[in-house]
Formats: sequence, structure tokens, C-alpha cells
Amino acid sequence: MRGVTSGPFPMYDDGMHGDSLAGDHIWGAQLDGFESGDSVKFTVNAVDVIGNTVLDSTQLNIYLDGYGGPNSSFIMSNVNNFAMWVWENGGLERNPFDNNSGTFFPKGTTTVIYAGGFVWGGVVQDGTASSLRVGGQTYNYGTVPGRIISQGIGENPLSPDVRIYRIRRYYETDDLADDAATLYQIKDCKVLPWMIDSVRAYYRRDWLEWPWQKGAPYYDRNNNGIYDPDTSGHYDPQEDEPGLVDADQVLWCVVNDLDPSATQGLYGSPPIGLEEQVTIWGYNRPDSLGNCLFQRCRLIYKGTSTTPPDARIDSMYIAKWSDPDVGDFGDDFAGCDTGLQIGYAYNSTAVDVEYRKFNLNPPAVGYILLQGPTIQSSGDTAIFDFRRKLSLRNLPMTTFVYFATGGADSDPDLSNYDGIRQWYNIMRGFRPRPLSPPECFVDPTTNKCTKFELTGDPLTSTGWIDGQRDFPGDRRIALVSGSFSMALGDTQEIVVALVGSLGSSNLNSITQLKSTSLAVKSFYTGLISSIVDDVSNLSDIPEYYALYQSYPNPFNPTTKIKFDLPVQSSVTLKIYNLLGQVVKTLVDEKLPVGRHEAIWDASNVAAGIYFYQLKSGTFMDTKKMILLH
Repeated sequence: MRGVTSGPFPMYDDGMHGDSLAGDHIWGAQLDGFESGDSVKFTVNAVDVIGNTVLDSTQLNIYLDGYGGPNSSFIMSNVNNFAMWVWENGGLERNPFDNNSGTFFPKGTTTVIYAGGFVWGGVVQDGTASSLRVGGQTYNYGTVPGRIISQGIGENPLSPDVRIYRIRRYYETDDLADDAATLYQIKDCKVLPWMIDSVRAYYRRDWLEWPWQKGAPYYDRNNNGIYDPDTSGHYDPQEDEPGLVDADQVLWCVVNDLDPSATQGLYGSPPIGLEEQVTIWGYNRPDSLGNCLFQRCRLIYKGTSTTPPDARIDSMYIAKWSDPDVGDFGDDFAGCDTGLQIGYAYNSTAVDVEYRKFNLNPPAVGYILLQGPTIQSSGDTAIFDFRRKLSLRNLPMTTFVYFATGGADSDPDLSNYDGIRQWYNIMRGFRPRPLSPPECFVDPTTNKCTKFELTGDPLTSTGWIDGQRDFPGDRRIALVSGSFSMALGDTQEIVVALVGSLGSSNLNSITQLKSTSLAVKSFYTGLISSIVDDVSNLSDIPEYYALYQSYPNPFNPTTKIKFDLPVQSSVTLKIYNLLGQVVKTLVDEKLPVGRHEAIWDASNVAAGIYFYQLKSGTFMDTKKMILLH
């Protein structure tokens, strides 16, 4: 829009005319003709039916900044101790209201992540001159909302069904005050019943309109190949349900890199023709999973309008990129643990000015690579889409890098093709500069080349740790996995877990973070094995420890709990309430190899949510169930 346009413009709560949902007490209006860079100033007045003013005039100013700006669609993952913003263009962990830090831990306190995303790069063999390309999301966004419908054609990003979808299994009964406070940007104590009702209505809408045709995960309980849930939107364990792996909350969106202005604005690359499906899920539990959010990035090579049938991407890498800000961004350190496959950030001092406001020690926060991309490997087995794939293997973390403000290596250049070459150096384990010939990272404690920075132990001050070369301050980190290749039509995926922990000090928070990471990795291993063995019935002798979902669930008053033991083991199976108190010990003995079953009769306990936890050696897994009376 150029020039000046004046109102008045009426607003509606009818589900039309620019209003997204009728009767939710959120009034909207559609004003067309705006362009990126326009400034909009307007006032809102509310009057009753006889013309009396019931809301004082309030002036609002909005700067329209295109995709990735304040007007983009966004929603929060907030089911446990993390609260994290997700953007419909694939951006993660950034606050859409002020473009500042957008990931809170513990929820209700202050922030630990400023921004995050996934970055990919490779040699694109599609007949064009520019073969080396990089895409994804960092401070700029190289993707736009919508899937790739056909080669080179993306969905209309303004279509109503092109959005972030968010579901919550027990949305009809869960306390949604926190969701309402987030939606209306108010304190929890200011939330009104109609606000909660509107949030519940949005959950129901996404439940019923779940985009399974686009690739969103769901439980096909009647095995007919289509998503047909209970038409009322109720959770029913016998009906189709949106979501995956028994998660309590799932967010899903799909984006693409077909917009050349977006890809050029990131690092100067032309589009590749990649579709990215982003899945975020979490668990509302009192154990380590309550301090974790899972992130899956799935890439599908669909091509641009000129991509030939024999096109491929060679020597490809994918990275989880993040700008962690643990409270105050000016006093942070970073680190890496190659054994745990984790990159993390922590406070350099015992006190952080932001966490001190909440009487908390500063936490540590990090990302675990749980599942890397796959490559051919005879005799091996890989995990893809929660299934085992023969003659493949998952790649581990192959590089970890960090950037420090004022440090030896600065971030890749945005909106510049040099940024592509710098990122590709990083992905291969080299310094971003010089561009050529690339130089290796040098461990200052050994003077040897390495692809993993900061692998020392901050607790014992041994090895290469942050602070030996750079002052405390703002940090950026990237966990890289590669290389692999993609032919046109191929799909690859990567799964990481965002984890956080609060310890008795800044350094003890690292100890707790690593403990949490071990528990999360154990859970994911058990999750994969339980799904695979349960579906495939590959052998009467289990290959992995596994704890299955209780059945029935919800139940009244009895339910069965099954679990697998690959070796003879000492086992405990305990029931916990929401306070973490033991309600019942079902098993506490040594058991033989095989599948076992325990029955819990809950006739003498109150209705509500309970957790059951299996422990055997280093294996531990916890699941949730609901008792009805």
C-alpha cells in the first residue's frame, strides 16, 4: 500500500471478514493492499448498541516486515517446563512480538534461547550454475510457509490451511490458563473463562483439521490409510488421533525454499526445491522429559520448476543452529560433549542478573542429536520415521562449532553468497574463514586440528573449555551431521532434543543437564524399540528394553502395563502421582528375558493423571495414564 488510507473499518467475530474463529471474543478485520515495509497506525474503539464508548481509544503501531516479521503466524509449545515460540516460516525459539529471546526455562521465568533453526547445505547437481547452496533459518529465514504441491509450485502462504497446527491430547480437560495468557499476552491471574474457551476452540479446530495429507503424523487406529477422528474432536483411544509417540502436545508445520527473495536474504543462495516438515513435541511429566522438547526436521527434495529428473544433492550436511542466551546474554559460555552428542550453553558465573530476579541459579541448556540423517551401510540398521531400516545407518554429530562476539571466528555473512561458502566450510569441520583453502579448528590445549570445539570439562577445567580463548558473552552454536546425498524425491530427517536443567550452581547445572540428556537418550532408545517391536513382531526375544502404553487408557479401575526385557534383569515398575509420590510398586524383582505384563487395580485411589516408570539397570522410561471413576 502506498499513500494514505483512512477508515473507519468495522471488525468482526464471525469467522469471516478476516476473523479466524467465530465466537471466540477475538475480533478481526481484513485490510488488503499492504506491502513489506508499510507502517500502519490505527486506533481501536468499542461502542455498545446505543453508541456509548465501552473501550477507550488505543493507538497501535505495526511495522510490516514480510515473512519473518512481527506479522507472521506463530504459536508456542508450552506443555512442560519449556515455553518455546514456533513460527510458520520454520523459525524456532524467537519471540515474534519483539524479535528478542523466545524460549523460556523454566516456564514463567526468563529466557535461555534467543533464536534457533535448522541449516542445510550441499552441492546441488541440477544443471544450474550455482551448485553450492545453503538454506534454512538463522537470523534471517530462507523458507516460507506451505508445502511444495508440485515441482516448483508451493502452496499459497496466505491460504487458511497453511499455518502452524497445535494439538494437545487432553485439551478438553487440561488447564489451559497458561495457553490463554500466552495468546492474549497477559498475566495468568488476568485470564478470564472466555479466553480459555477460545484456546480450547483452537485446539479442537486443529484436532479436526489436522493436515495428515500434507505429512502431519497421526495414529491410524482403524488402519484405513486416512485420518478420520471422532467428529466431535474428543480424544478416544479407539479412534484416529493427531500426533505421535504418545506426546502430550504436538506442533506441526510445513515450509519450502521456493521463494528466491527468502533464500537470497538468508545467505545469497537460489532455491533448491526442498520442502521442510517441522514437528515439535513434548511431554507433561515430572521427570526429565518435563525438561525437554523434541524437534524433528524432515527434508523432501521436490525440486524447482527447472529441476531435471536426474538431479541430486551431493555432500550434503544439516545443522541445528542456535543463539542461546542464558538469562543475560552478556555472560555466557558454550560447550560440547561428543559422547552424549550434545552442544550446550551455560552461565560463566554463579549469578545471572536475569535469573536472580526469580531467586534461581542460572540453568544450562543444550541440544542432543538423537537421530542423524541416513546413509547406505551394509549390515547396519538405521532409524527413520520411528522404524528400523536395514542396510542403512544414522550419522552422528560430525562437527560442533561456536561463535563468540569479538571472538576468533565470526558468524557467516547474511544475504551474501560468501555466507554459503562460510557455512559449507563449517559443515565440513573447518573455520568459516578463509574461504579457500579452508583452515581447521585448532584445540588450544593440544595444538591439533579438530572438528569439535569446546570438548573439555568445565567442572574440572580440563581440556578445551570456553573462556580459555574468549571472554564471556553472547554465544552461537551449531551441531552438524553429514555428509549424505539426496536424489530428487528423497527424504531425510534429523531429530534433536532441546534440554534444560537447573542445578545448585552454574556448573552443577551442566552436571544436571548431562544427567537429563542421558535420561532423554534412554527414553528415545526405548521409544524406538517399543514401536518397532510392537509393530513388527520381529522376534519372540526382545532386542531392546521397552515400556508400552498401558491399556486401556483412560481406564477404570484396572489397566495392563507391558514391558520387554532383552536380558534377565532386576526390575522395578512403580506408579507415581502428579506430585512425584510413589502410589504403588507393581514390580520389584529379577525377571527373565521376554515380554512381561503387570496389572494395576486402582480402585482405592482418586481419579486423575498417574505416571508409571520402569527401571532396569541404566534403562528408565516413564509413561502417563488417566484413571476415571
